[in-house]
Amino acid sequence: MFPSEAFLGFYEAESTTGESLRRTLLDVLRRLQLPVEKLRGQTFDGAAHMSGAYNGAQALMKEVQPLAILSIAVHIVLILSLKQRVQLHN
Repeated sequence: MFPSEAFLGFYEAESTTGESLRRTLLDVLRRLQLPVEKLRGQTFDGAAHMSGAYNGAQALMKEVQPLAILSIAVHIVLILSLKQRVQLHN
């Protein structure tokens, strides 16, 4: 078995809290019949609601599947930082 990455779609969450995002993620995995037991990697942007160490979606998902490792999507954070810097100087 080889690791794979797939875009699963866009889904609307009730709110942007870590708990709401976790519920949405678990619902999507269940509907697509993707067992959370096999989850090993998580990639989120640098937003606190997603990657926060205590109440972010990744931390709450790690409670469900402790083997899931967080990887922050550095390229997204870099792009947003550069965009903000350009806007500040214009």
